[in-house]
Amino acid sequence: MLAASLATHSNPRSKPLCIEVVIGHTVMVTLDDRVQLAQTCLDFIEQLGESELVNDTRRRSWGMNMLWALVPVKQLSQSKQRLAAVLEPGEREGLVLAMLRDVLTAVQGVAVFDGVLLVSRSSKARALARDFGTEIFVESAGSDHSRAVTEANRYLIRRHRTRTSLALSGDIPRITAQDIDQIIAHHDCVTLVPNDSGDGTNAVLTSPPNAISYHFGERSLKRHVASADAAGISPSIVRNTNLALDIDEPRDLARALVDLPPSFTRNYLESSGIAARLKDQNISQTTERFGMPILADQETWVTR
Repeated sequence: MLAASLATHSNPRSKPLCIEVVIGHTVMVTLDDRVQLAQTCLDFIEQLGESELVNDTRRRSWGMNMLWALVPVKQLSQSKQRLAAVLEPGEREGLVLAMLRDVLTAVQGVAVFDGVLLVSRSSKARALARDFGTEIFVESAGSDHSRAVTEANRYLIRRHRTRTSLALSGDIPRITAQDIDQIIAHHDCVTLVPNDSGDGTNAVLTSPPNAISYHFGERSLKRHVASADAAGISPSIVRNTNLALDIDEPRDLARALVDLPPSFTRNYLESSGIAARLKDQNISQTTERFGMPILADQETWVTR
């Protein structure tokens, strides 16, 4: 088979699109119409008789060639410290791994991903990733969440020529493949998914990877928007109720016990006895956090 690849690139200001077909050399054609762009590419490759490549091209969402998901996970001993008041260290570790299993399960259900990268120095997290057939990247010692994602994106660009990456938090156990598909469907250049308080960031989709500098942590959404603005990019903000639920504090855990559908995380909380113990301790079963009510059904809405 001829070596070929297809990619589209978006300029955030003028919105031109271009097609890059590599067959021993590079040909660049700039077009303004997405339908014309896709059809031009397919017609060109069909003339070469590359039916397998045509099928692969049709599979991709508007040419987002080499689309990878990456999931950063801290050392388990350092994870979920804010849950220490209600969970023992071993319980926090078990919870992290259960949530990670839910996230990786959802990611595996997304057909357009070319690969999944777990970013962690934790041997237990890496062992779980191997069960899923997930590639592993070990960030440099002392890296925080933002630096780990940046290093992982550099690796993806260098090793896999990745054009688009989705960085997902590992503690969003309600996530489904359909949620991820909707994020990708709304994507242009930078897409941000807030947590349920509206000030944190649970997912960042960028084309190319590292299109912005990352600023995960408290009030990260505002900093990510500022980072995109500094790069001349108008980000899309996709609010998704399933991705909004992250478990960081006791009130998040209480909400999860009410709100979680059947999942690895719910099974862990129930089988470990955590759910029953917290109920006996009368942990507040609040159905509202920062004014955002629990929604039984998943919803997605977009702000540009």
